[in-house]
Amino acid sequence: MNFLSNEEFERETIRLARAGSYEAGCEALRLCRDQLTARSLSPLLADYLADRLHDVLEGITPNRIITSDDYRQAVLNGLLINKPNHKPFDTFPEWELPLGALAAILFQRGYRPTDINAALSDARHQHQSKYLDEREARRIRKTYSPMQNLNESDLMRIAEKYGEILKDYPPFK
Repeated sequence: MNFLSNEEFERETIRLARAGSYEAGCEALRLCRDQLTARSLSPLLADYLADRLHDVLEGITPNRIITSDDYRQAVLNGLLINKPNHKPFDTFPEWELPLGALAAILFQRGYRPTDINAALSDARHQHQSKYLDEREARRIRKTYSPMQNLNESDLMRIAEKYGEILKDYPPFK
């Protein structure tokens, strides 16, 4: 098996980082950090780090930086470690929160999980013209189950327009 020398590894990492690889950009910066900590920064990494710092400083000008996100993006651009092109998965999409609150209210009112799932699907269809499948409704109900500890008035505020469906679901308790 043929392993790369430290210099070859650094050179290849820098090449990939400059070509736009997020992972290589992060690795190059980790190599810089580790070698700076050990007070032994290689000439290759010193040049790379100097170039990145120059790019960061050139990218941060008062007319280009308006928000903290602009600042963060300028730093990432300069360091050549922009996030990968894919959009990260949103664990808690905005449209689910009101449905989670509705599920919590129905749970507090004594409804069975299958009835809650059906109500969630009906509520979404009523306001977004889309039904939830059983699996998606179950996932929302379980993900937002900690909301069951809130009182009904708070849940109603969170449920927003989806609370209208509750007139068809009176309390069992």
